[in-house]
Amino acid sequence: MRWFALVVVAACSGDAVVPMPDAAVAEGPDGLVVRFELDDDPSGGLVHATYGLDAACRRCPTRVTGRVGGAHSFDGTLDIAIAELPESFAGPDLTAAAWVRPRPIPGGGGCIIGEPSLVPYRNSWQMCMEQNLTLYACTNDNVFTCESTIALTPDVWTHVAMTYRSATSMMEVYVGAALLSSTVHVHMNGSHRMTIGGDIDEGGVIGSLIGDVDDVRVWNRALSAAEIAAEAAK
Repeated sequence: MRWFALVVVAACSGDAVVPMPDAAVAEGPDGLVVRFELDDDPSGGLVHATYGLDAACRRCPTRVTGRVGGAHSFDGTLDIAIAELPESFAGPDLTAAAWVRPRPIPGGGGCIIGEPSLVPYRNSWQMCMEQNLTLYACTNDNVFTCESTIALTPDVWTHVAMTYRSATSMMEVYVGAALLSSTVHVHMNGSHRMTIGGDIDEGGVIGSLIGDVDDVRVWNRALSAAEIAAEAAK
């Protein structure tokens, strides 16, 4: 974990999450268990899922024009969405992907999507941007970091993805269709809660994202490079 400032917002960890039945996936690679197209207005406190479970937000993002339809804009001031991962997400194998449009603000970046662990200041997995807008993914803590050396372009929609394969303990980071980093990681069991737009530690929000997010997806397996390229081309 790379974030240092911690602001305690105990209500965030206690936000109610509205359960919905898992839905059959109509298209895309097999194993999709969560999808947030982020077309809705979250100001009412809910972020509706296309597949999986709805997310709750206390300090909610705002709706903006997305890459397709709408998107949610995070301003770095503790706005975050929290969802229970469905039972169909067993882990540890996974793929997480989203479209992100970072803002050209000094001190920007932040966490796009992740699953906090039950151990303070650790994560089962997460995908974030450094302040210079380079993308990284990690499990456990920042001792095990898989980081791109290429910064994302401000104000441009970019498809980002991370995968984890338990058979090889390998984590990979993709920007667009390109595999930019891979390394062996130590996996840590998670809280079965997913965050969008930030990270949660001991009831506090850290790593708040400054930027826009569209079409968040999580699979219960590691997609191939060809499958990720196909998602980035949609």
